[in-house]
Amino acid sequence: MPKPPSDGADPDFAREIAGIKSTYADFFRQGLTKTLWAPFTPDEVGVRTQQVRMFSEFLRGAGRLHLEGMRILDLGCGTGRHLRQFIDMGAAPEDVFGIDIDENTLARARRVSPNLHFALGNGSTIDLPNQSFDLVTHHYVFSSVPSNALRRQLASEMLRVLRPGALIFWWDILHLAVAGQTSVALDVRDLFPGAILAERKVSLHPPPAAALRPCRGLSRLLAPLLDRMSHRPCRQAALIGKG
Repeated sequence: MPKPPSDGADPDFAREIAGIKSTYADFFRQGLTKTLWAPFTPDEVGVRTQQVRMFSEFLRGAGRLHLEGMRILDLGCGTGRHLRQFIDMGAAPEDVFGIDIDENTLARARRVSPNLHFALGNGSTIDLPNQSFDLVTHHYVFSSVPSNALRRQLASEMLRVLRPGALIFWWDILHLAVAGQTSVALDVRDLFPGAILAERKVSLHPPPAAALRPCRGLSRLLAPLLDRMSHRPCRQAALIGKG
């Protein structure tokens, strides 16, 4: 079994990581997981639907119809929702691992899913062996990282723990979510140049033209127009490969 990750911050990034931890602690003090991010709010339903839609579409395009036999790491795993979803998609419980920066979140993750692997970590280093995973995922991690240097370090670590031919699934907003930097664009291509296998900017909800798919003739005529009129991208999904 890989060595569990630790929270030993790289000294060069320690102050930045402390700020990220403080921000997430504020989110939980404000109770956002029970209000704004509660699972039944319309926006959260839209986000979760789009995440599954893009994840399955990209993995299917890479020749996968399930996650059986894949060793998976989720960075910023929170309470483990995505890891439990991966098990539903065929991954074995012993093959899924989660790392998060917040101790309280991980405590809940372990209570909810005691059979899964969770560990504290901050991304400046991933305390796991080289080439130990077939799939690494993240959801909203990079937009929370203030400096380009730490974002590049995290991207490098994600690639390091991937086996040859393995994949990264990226899901994030289109700009930084850091106070004072929300106008700074965030683009996966800047961090993984030459490694993008698929990329899509998506809106919060599926495009209206999706409702026309059963009407094939009508769909071909109206779908492009409907999507251009209503599509307002606010998220970026990507599949990244390691040669």
